[in-house]
Amino acid sequence: MGKAAVLFLLLGLAFYPFRADAEFYRYTDENGVLRFTDNLQEVPPDQRPQLKKYKEAEDDLTPAQRAAKRQREAEEARKTQIRRQQQKKVKSVEDIRVDSPEDFERVKTNLDDEYESLMRKKAALEEERNNLKSTEEVSAYRVKVRELNEEIKRFEDRRSRFIKKADQFNTRKK
Repeated sequence: MGKAAVLFLLLGLAFYPFRADAEFYRYTDENGVLRFTDNLQEVPPDQRPQLKKYKEAEDDLTPAQRAAKRQREAEEARKTQIRRQQQKKVKSVEDIRVDSPEDFERVKTNLDDEYESLMRKKAALEEERNNLKSTEEVSAYRVKVRELNEEIKRFEDRRSRFIKKADQFNTRKK
């Protein structure tokens, strides 16, 4: 390697922005306000020697553990969203007026959509089952199956309440 190449490499490294993404710092600004930053350059030079460094919650996790954590968080968010949707749908079954065909049609459409969604989830889980490799994946798969079974049970409960209301409506119409 020539001198020019070494010099170019050293200059490139000197100007490369190194960051401490895994750490953040606490300091007090000139107005006495407590500040936090992940950029050491934002901290006044006179405060840098007594800086307190903080690690982020994920700093000690391996990439696989981080991915698993993100997946768990996404699953929790999905469960929360499903619970909210189900609460709305449960309420919609209870709120059917026995004299309103429009309400029955709206709820039936919601139930049909939910059934289709459950069948897609079931098909995705069956596909996932074919690709399981580790015991952790098998455990996570079993949790998903249990959750799907619970969703199906709640759906069946709503569906049976809908059928009872529809029967009441049909006997009144006769």
